[in-house]
Amino acid sequence: MTALESATPMAPPAQHRYPSSRWYRYDRAQRLPDGLLVVGDAVCSFNPIYAQGMTVAALEALALRDCLSKGTADLPRRFFRASANPIRQAWQLAIGGDLALPEIEGAPPLPIRLMNPYVDRILTAAEYDISVFEQFIRVAWLVDSPARLIRPAMIARAMTAKRRRPAAEPETATFLAAHNSPAGR
Repeated sequence: MTALESATPMAPPAQHRYPSSRWYRYDRAQRLPDGLLVVGDAVCSFNPIYAQGMTVAALEALALRDCLSKGTADLPRRFFRASANPIRQAWQLAIGGDLALPEIEGAPPLPIRLMNPYVDRILTAAEYDISVFEQFIRVAWLVDSPARLIRPAMIARAMTAKRRRPAAEPETATFLAAHNSPAGR
């Protein structure tokens, strides 16, 4: 903390505006031009806070490799359908997170309203339970399916998370009290 308090900024803060996440549904297109494929942000772009863009592009490259191994006949249609699977997983994670924010207008769909409180419990459990943390990261990094978070063992860990949360260490509690009091600010 002392290092941050005495640090000198190298430059003024930079702000980057990112208007919205977009998914161009080439996988649903009726007609596709032969010899044209798009990947990465040209298919689907995400809010950068979720750090999923490069991972999804890499998964799209794997889908392209698999499609090319079966020849080039009807390649655009096969590729866009195959790449929709990893995009969908990342999309659901990102949109669910965005729709939990109070500044986002509109009512989230029922599945998101049901899942977001559960994800909050998973995040609470992940604060101190390494197994939950590792599984959450594997899902967030698109290594595992989100279904891995709703296995019975994970549900049990998530549902008991607040009851099992360890008390703060004495020096942490003292630090927080000192820095959150009017005198410490």
